[in-house]
Amino acid sequence: MCRIGKTMETRTNTTPRSTVLFPFFFFLFVALSFLVSFSSCIDPNYLNEYCPNTTLYASNSTYQSNLNILLSSFSSNFNTTYRNATVGQNPNAVYGHYYCRGDVTRDVCRDCVDTAAREILQYCPNRKVAIIWYDECTLRYSNKSFFSTLSENPPYAMFNTHNISDPNRFNQLWGNITNVTATKAASNSDRYATQEANFTQFQKLYCLAQCSPDLSGRDCNSCLVNAISYLPGCCSGSKGGRVFNPSCIIRFEVYPFYRVTGSALAPSPTIASLPAPSNRTTILEKQGRSSKQIVGIVLLVAAVEVILFSILLCCLQIRKKKENPSKENGGNTIKSMEPLLFDFSKVVAATNNFADVNKIGEGDFGAVYKGKLHEGQEIVVKRLPKNSGQSEEEFKNEVALVAKLQHYNLAKLLGFCLEREEKILVYEFLPNKSLITSYLIL
Repeated sequence: MCRIGKTMETRTNTTPRSTVLFPFFFFLFVALSFLVSFSSCIDPNYLNEYCPNTTLYASNSTYQSNLNILLSSFSSNFNTTYRNATVGQNPNAVYGHYYCRGDVTRDVCRDCVDTAAREILQYCPNRKVAIIWYDECTLRYSNKSFFSTLSENPPYAMFNTHNISDPNRFNQLWGNITNVTATKAASNSDRYATQEANFTQFQKLYCLAQCSPDLSGRDCNSCLVNAISYLPGCCSGSKGGRVFNPSCIIRFEVYPFYRVTGSALAPSPTIASLPAPSNRTTILEKQGRSSKQIVGIVLLVAAVEVILFSILLCCLQIRKKKENPSKENGGNTIKSMEPLLFDFSKVVAATNNFADVNKIGEGDFGAVYKGKLHEGQEIVVKRLPKNSGQSEEEFKNEVALVAKLQHYNLAKLLGFCLEREEKILVYEFLPNKSLITSYLIL
């Protein structure tokens, strides 16, 4: 993506502006609608699962049938952000519950429970005991009743990979705020609380504590205090961290990760392998970013590209409604482009004759090369296909159109080159090579 330097002056016809701009706003509306609808359908963010293989059920068994009924009821009869249920009789009874993060909407909660009920069987096949955690909800089932019972094992820890500039003062701050938040959550009937504190004049610390809603206040406080005891071992000096287990979660970050005004995008956490506090046993495993999150990012980028492509289509539509600038101005537009004209030999020298080692991308509309001019300036060269069928006049008019586009996310167009069948665009080589490459090869 590129920002253009010089602009070309062209005179438009008398087509009403509202008529000319209608396609632009139509395409932009469609693209933005797609982006909004996509963002509302992003899957819950998977964190981890626990399913010991010590107790297994047989396929097509009574236990499996009861488990399927339980999970189906969670999805089909959703009506609250916390629910527990029992299906069947011993020894094939299945006990299960789910609860959602205290700030999420009912729709988000329902989507998370639907996902959890489906994916827990994939992560934990034929297990009689299983737990699955997401950012938005937790789902658990067992062949033994666990309702209103404190369960602190296994604990898991995740930490923000970015370090804080003043770790000693920051550690003291989150140590205080996590204990305050834990006390608030334990005394709240929903067993959920958040807390904020100022770290610097421009940076806040955000904290969340939550217990399974069926726990007593005393058990909730005990669970959270125990979870907090793991934080120094995993997250000292980090900008954020969390510890979660079957009964509770404690988390702090320097960005608002729960629903508050002006929420920021969350960086990806990393699961830590940590020693347990004295006289305790813990299970701490490493876990990479979930594949669903990666797919979501890719699709989000694709949606942004749809918007950019729509804008380009609109610009082309507007251009068709304008008179030919070269004819209207007696060739003055093309003549005014002479300062942007590059000598072909200069481009060849800068790219080492378009050497493969300098190629950084290729698409249906040309190859992209990196290069360096004789005076030391780094450039990016887009070489259009020779069989593109585009005339010299059309190419010049396209350059004039591109030169009129101005945006802070666009790189500067240094010039163009016309040499027989060669049609070349020369841009400045932005620091983010992947962004400019993906744009220029379109």
